[in-house]
Amino acid sequence: MNLTSKKLNPTKRVCLRLRDAREAAGVRLEMMARKLRIDKDHLVAIEACEFEKLPFAPVYQKNLIKSYIEALGRDPKSFVDQFVYEEVRTKKSKSQPIIRKQQFDSSYLPVVLRFVGMVSIVLVVIGYLIFQVKHIVEPPSLVIYTPEDGMITRDATITVHGKTDTQASIQINGKEVPGTEEGFFEEELTLSEGVNTVMFSAKKKHGKTTIMTHHIIYKKDSGLSFDNRENRL
Repeated sequence: MNLTSKKLNPTKRVCLRLRDAREAAGVRLEMMARKLRIDKDHLVAIEACEFEKLPFAPVYQKNLIKSYIEALGRDPKSFVDQFVYEEVRTKKSKSQPIIRKQQFDSSYLPVVLRFVGMVSIVLVVIGYLIFQVKHIVEPPSLVIYTPEDGMITRDATITVHGKTDTQASIQINGKEVPGTEEGFFEEELTLSEGVNTVMFSAKKKHGKTTIMTHHIIYKKDSGLSFDNRENRL
Protein backbone atom coordinates (compact mmCIF):
# COMPACT_ATOMS: atom_id res chain seq x y z
CA MET A 1 0.00 0.00 0.00
CA ASN A 2 1.36 3.44 -0.97
CA LEU A 3 0.89 6.14 1.59
CA THR A 4 0.86 9.78 0.53
CA SER A 5 1.33 12.63 2.92
CA LYS A 6 -1.24 15.38 2.92
CA LYS A 7 -0.34 18.89 3.99
CA LEU A 8 -2.88 20.24 6.46
CA ASN A 9 -3.57 23.92 6.88
CA PRO A 10 -3.02 25.36 10.38
CA THR A 11 -6.17 25.37 12.49
CA LYS A 12 -5.36 28.80 13.93
CA ARG A 13 -5.05 32.09 12.11
CA VAL A 14 -1.55 33.38 11.62
CA CYS A 15 -2.03 36.20 14.14
CA LEU A 16 -2.87 33.70 16.91
CA ARG A 17 0.09 31.50 15.99
CA LEU A 18 2.37 34.53 16.27
CA ARG A 19 1.04 35.37 19.70
CA ASP A 20 1.41 31.75 20.87
CA ALA A 21 4.98 31.65 19.57
CA ARG A 22 5.88 34.84 21.44
CA GLU A 23 4.30 33.68 24.67
CA ALA A 24 5.97 30.27 24.36
CA ALA A 25 9.32 32.03 24.01
CA GLY A 26 8.55 34.12 27.12
CA VAL A 27 8.98 37.42 25.28
CA ARG A 28 6.84 40.37 26.38
CA LEU A 29 5.30 42.78 23.90
CA GLU A 30 7.49 45.65 25.13
CA MET A 31 10.64 43.62 24.55
CA MET A 32 9.40 42.56 21.11
CA ALA A 33 8.62 46.15 20.18
CA ARG A 34 12.11 47.30 21.17
CA LYS A 35 13.72 44.40 19.33
CA LEU A 36 11.83 45.09 16.10
CA ARG A 37 11.99 48.87 16.61
CA ILE A 38 8.26 49.18 16.07
CA ASP A 39 5.41 50.70 18.00
CA LYS A 40 3.81 48.36 20.55
CA ASP A 41 0.32 49.20 19.25
CA HIS A 42 1.32 47.78 15.89
CA LEU A 43 2.26 44.46 17.51
CA VAL A 44 -1.05 44.43 19.36
CA ALA A 45 -2.85 44.91 16.02
CA ILE A 46 -0.85 42.08 14.45
CA GLU A 47 -1.67 39.60 17.23
CA ALA A 48 -5.34 40.66 17.06
CA CYS A 49 -5.45 40.02 13.28
CA GLU A 50 -6.27 43.70 12.72
CA PHE A 51 -3.82 44.15 9.86
CA GLU A 52 -5.95 46.93 8.36
CA LYS A 53 -4.88 49.14 11.28
CA LEU A 54 -1.22 48.90 10.25
CA PRO A 55 0.02 51.92 8.29
CA PHE A 56 1.96 49.66 5.93
CA ALA A 57 1.40 48.14 2.52
CA PRO A 58 0.85 44.33 2.39
CA VAL A 59 4.42 43.75 1.20
CA TYR A 60 5.79 45.53 4.28
CA GLN A 61 3.34 43.67 6.51
CA LYS A 62 4.68 40.40 5.13
CA ASN A 63 8.27 41.48 5.90
CA LEU A 64 7.15 42.46 9.41
CA ILE A 65 5.68 38.98 9.98
CA LYS A 66 8.95 37.46 8.80
CA SER A 67 11.03 39.67 11.14
CA TYR A 68 8.61 38.95 14.01
CA ILE A 69 8.97 35.19 13.86
CA GLU A 70 12.72 35.28 13.09
CA ALA A 71 13.21 37.33 16.26
CA LEU A 72 11.75 34.36 18.16
CA GLY A 73 14.18 31.95 16.47
CA ARG A 74 11.50 30.21 14.38
CA ASP A 75 11.37 29.37 10.66
CA PRO A 76 9.23 32.13 9.07
CA LYS A 77 8.14 30.25 5.93
CA SER A 78 4.90 28.69 7.18
CA PHE A 79 3.89 31.93 8.95
CA VAL A 80 4.57 34.13 5.90
CA ASP A 81 2.80 31.71 3.55
CA GLN A 82 -0.23 31.60 5.82
CA PHE A 83 -0.28 35.39 6.10
CA VAL A 84 -0.21 35.73 2.30
CA TYR A 85 -2.99 33.17 1.96
CA GLU A 86 -5.25 34.59 4.69
CA GLU A 87 -4.68 38.32 4.41
CA VAL A 88 -3.20 39.25 1.03
CA ARG A 89 -4.71 36.83 -1.49
CA THR A 90 -8.13 36.61 0.14
CA LYS A 91 -8.52 40.38 0.44
CA LYS A 92 -7.31 40.92 -3.10
CA SER A 93 -9.87 38.49 -4.51
CA LYS A 94 -12.64 40.15 -2.48
CA SER A 95 -11.65 43.63 -3.64
CA GLN A 96 -11.79 42.72 -7.32
CA PRO A 97 -15.24 43.38 -8.78
CA ILE A 98 -17.00 40.57 -10.54
CA ILE A 99 -17.41 41.45 -14.21
CA ARG A 100 -20.38 39.79 -15.77
CA LYS A 101 -20.79 39.55 -19.48
CA GLN A 102 -24.01 41.09 -20.65
CA GLN A 103 -25.80 39.43 -23.49
CA PHE A 104 -27.17 41.56 -26.29
CA ASP A 105 -30.93 41.70 -26.33
CA SER A 106 -31.98 41.04 -29.92
CA SER A 107 -35.30 42.78 -29.33
CA TYR A 108 -33.45 46.12 -29.49
CA LEU A 109 -32.02 45.37 -32.96
CA PRO A 110 -34.80 47.09 -35.00
CA VAL A 111 -34.50 50.20 -32.84
CA VAL A 112 -30.73 50.26 -33.27
CA LEU A 113 -30.98 49.80 -37.03
CA ARG A 114 -33.59 52.52 -37.29
CA PHE A 115 -31.41 54.89 -35.27
CA VAL A 116 -28.34 54.13 -37.40
CA GLY A 117 -30.39 54.69 -40.56
CA MET A 118 -31.67 58.06 -39.35
CA VAL A 119 -28.18 59.18 -38.37
CA SER A 120 -26.85 58.12 -41.78
CA ILE A 121 -29.55 60.10 -43.59
CA VAL A 122 -28.86 63.20 -41.49
CA LEU A 123 -25.13 62.94 -42.21
CA VAL A 124 -25.76 62.57 -45.96
CA VAL A 125 -28.03 65.64 -45.98
CA ILE A 126 -25.53 67.70 -44.01
CA GLY A 127 -22.72 66.63 -46.35
CA TYR A 128 -24.78 67.56 -49.40
CA LEU A 129 -25.62 70.99 -47.98
CA ILE A 130 -21.97 71.64 -47.15
CA PHE A 131 -20.99 70.65 -50.69
CA GLN A 132 -23.61 72.95 -52.21
CA VAL A 133 -22.63 75.92 -50.05
CA LYS A 134 -18.96 75.33 -50.81
CA HIS A 135 -19.74 75.12 -54.51
CA ILE A 136 -21.61 78.43 -54.38
CA VAL A 137 -19.12 80.33 -52.24
CA GLU A 138 -15.90 79.14 -53.92
CA PRO A 139 -14.72 81.04 -57.00
CA PRO A 140 -15.13 79.14 -60.28
CA SER A 141 -12.28 77.29 -61.91
CA LEU A 142 -10.73 78.84 -65.01
CA VAL A 143 -8.35 77.13 -67.44
CA ILE A 144 -6.90 78.76 -70.56
CA TYR A 145 -5.64 76.14 -73.03
CA THR A 146 -4.51 78.57 -75.72
CA PRO A 147 -2.82 80.96 -76.03
CA GLU A 148 -0.14 80.48 -73.41
CA ASP A 149 0.96 83.43 -71.30
CA GLY A 150 3.98 85.13 -72.95
CA MET A 151 3.26 83.67 -76.37
CA ILE A 152 4.94 85.35 -79.37
CA THR A 153 3.06 85.22 -82.65
CA ARG A 154 3.21 86.76 -86.12
CA ASP A 155 -0.52 86.26 -86.69
CA ALA A 156 -2.77 89.27 -86.22
CA THR A 157 -5.59 87.07 -84.91
CA ILE A 158 -5.53 84.21 -82.43
CA THR A 159 -8.15 81.80 -81.13
CA VAL A 160 -8.73 81.49 -77.40
CA HIS A 161 -9.73 78.10 -76.01
CA GLY A 162 -10.61 77.58 -72.34
CA LYS A 163 -12.92 76.03 -69.80
CA THR A 164 -14.73 77.17 -66.64
CA ASP A 165 -17.43 75.81 -64.33
CA THR A 166 -20.85 75.12 -65.73
CA GLN A 167 -23.29 78.02 -65.34
CA ALA A 168 -20.38 80.43 -64.90
CA SER A 169 -20.19 83.44 -67.21
CA ILE A 170 -16.90 84.14 -68.97
CA GLN A 171 -15.57 87.51 -70.16
CA ILE A 172 -12.50 88.32 -72.24
CA ASN A 173 -11.33 91.91 -71.94
CA GLY A 174 -14.75 92.85 -70.57
CA LYS A 175 -16.68 91.21 -73.39
CA GLU A 176 -18.93 88.33 -72.48
CA VAL A 177 -18.20 85.16 -74.41
CA PRO A 178 -20.72 82.32 -74.89
CA GLY A 179 -19.81 78.86 -73.70
CA THR A 180 -21.09 75.32 -73.91
CA GLU A 181 -23.12 73.48 -71.28
CA GLU A 182 -19.90 71.80 -70.14
CA GLY A 183 -18.17 75.17 -69.62
CA PHE A 184 -15.93 75.21 -72.71
CA PHE A 185 -15.54 78.50 -74.56
CA GLU A 186 -13.82 79.74 -77.73
CA GLU A 187 -13.23 83.24 -79.08
CA GLU A 188 -11.09 84.94 -81.73
CA LEU A 189 -9.04 87.99 -80.77
CA THR A 190 -7.45 90.62 -82.95
CA LEU A 191 -4.01 91.63 -81.74
CA SER A 192 -2.18 94.92 -81.90
CA GLU A 193 1.49 95.07 -82.67
CA GLY A 194 3.57 94.67 -79.55
CA VAL A 195 2.42 93.38 -76.19
CA ASN A 196 -1.28 92.59 -75.86
CA THR A 197 -2.80 92.16 -72.41
CA VAL A 198 -5.74 89.74 -72.39
CA MET A 199 -7.85 89.56 -69.23
CA PHE A 200 -10.07 86.55 -68.59
CA SER A 201 -12.73 86.55 -65.87
CA ALA A 202 -15.14 83.78 -64.82
CA LYS A 203 -18.00 84.61 -62.48
CA LYS A 204 -20.67 82.50 -60.84
CA LYS A 205 -24.21 83.77 -60.52
CA HIS A 206 -24.07 83.93 -56.71
CA GLY A 207 -20.35 83.45 -56.16
CA LYS A 208 -16.97 84.99 -56.53
CA THR A 209 -14.93 85.85 -59.62
CA THR A 210 -11.75 84.25 -60.92
CA ILE A 211 -9.47 86.52 -62.96
CA MET A 212 -6.48 85.57 -65.11
CA THR A 213 -4.24 87.72 -67.28
CA HIS A 214 -2.15 86.60 -70.25
CA HIS A 215 0.32 88.68 -72.26
CA ILE A 216 0.57 87.97 -76.00
CA ILE A 217 3.33 89.53 -78.11
CA TYR A 218 2.46 90.21 -81.74
CA LYS A 219 5.33 90.82 -84.16
CA LYS A 220 4.40 91.80 -87.67
CA ASP A 221 5.99 89.84 -90.48
CA SER A 222 8.47 91.97 -92.45
CA GLY A 223 7.00 90.66 -95.72
CA LEU A 224 10.41 89.76 -97.13
CA SER A 225 11.18 86.14 -97.73
CA PHE A 226 14.66 84.65 -97.69
CA ASP A 227 14.68 84.33 -101.51
CA ASN A 228 13.77 87.99 -102.00
CA ARG A 229 16.60 89.07 -99.73
CA GLU A 230 19.04 86.99 -101.81
CA ASN A 231 17.82 88.56 -105.07
CA ARG A 232 18.26 92.01 -103.65
CA LEU A 233 21.81 91.14 -102.73
